[in-house]
Amino acid sequence: MPDYLITKDIPQLLQNRHGLKLTDAEIEALNGLQDEFIARIKPYLSEDQKLRVIENVAVDTRSVARPLFLDDVHFRTTGESLSFTRSLPLEDLANNSRSKRISPRHGALSLDEQMERLEHKDYTLVDVGIFTGETVVKLVDDLREHGITANKAVVAVCNKNYLDCGGGKNYLKEELADGSKRTTGIEVVVPDSGIFNFGEWMELRDIVGFDGRSVRSEGRTFAAYITNLAEHASIKPKNCDLVGKISETYFERMLGVLRQRDLQLSFEDTRVNQRNQMHLLRTIHYMSEEDRLKQYESERSDHNGNN
Repeated sequence: MPDYLITKDIPQLLQNRHGLKLTDAEIEALNGLQDEFIARIKPYLSEDQKLRVIENVAVDTRSVARPLFLDDVHFRTTGESLSFTRSLPLEDLANNSRSKRISPRHGALSLDEQMERLEHKDYTLVDVGIFTGETVVKLVDDLREHGITANKAVVAVCNKNYLDCGGGKNYLKEELADGSKRTTGIEVVVPDSGIFNFGEWMELRDIVGFDGRSVRSEGRTFAAYITNLAEHASIKPKNCDLVGKISETYFERMLGVLRQRDLQLSFEDTRVNQRNQMHLLRTIHYMSEEDRLKQYESERSDHNGNN
């Protein structure tokens, strides 16, 4: 039976990507709501897939000589990294499956510029997981064009259908245009407990509505998954409206936890109709601790200058 994997990641998203400092009580409350949410939607997931939940994503990089981090939610590091996302152009929301491409995250340099600034010529990629490996293969090819070798990836979870496990090592398989697969030269290091027969893999932040498919050129705007849960989360069409309402309820409840303190976090929603399909565009507004410090220093400098 295929696995339906859910990784819990909302506190990590808020702290590591958005730079918000959460208290222990806030983290505990958010984790409790994540558990409640999973329990609520479990009856509406496919009975043909087995639910698996990962509490904390962990990758041991102690023996990795030159890690290159690809995930900014689960890994907050001072090491070298690439800041990117798989995004859609705003005008092509209805073609989600065909239009995604790798783009720099909001505020980051272009990927070419990021790669040119890397200090070394060989790296081991470090990521949360591999579903089909399409992104990893593309990044390895792009790095090679910059004279950089990255023939190994260390991950927490991986789809066994894209692994060639011969010879005592795991190598990534790449899906070709005709649907067949070929083994690449990219070695995948993943714990046995992290190898799944993926039917679906959802990061909880996406299905609740704190994140989604980034919309190219729109800054901190993303297309929320809840308007098309059948495609994005493998929810049966008859259950999509109900699961969408549950998602919205828990999104508001989690925001309620954050609003008890002035974290200056808010979301702005816009609905867009493309080809008779409604899409929810959600823009996040926040001020990270780093931004707050800069604002404080600027205000203090202005005050001192006026005196």
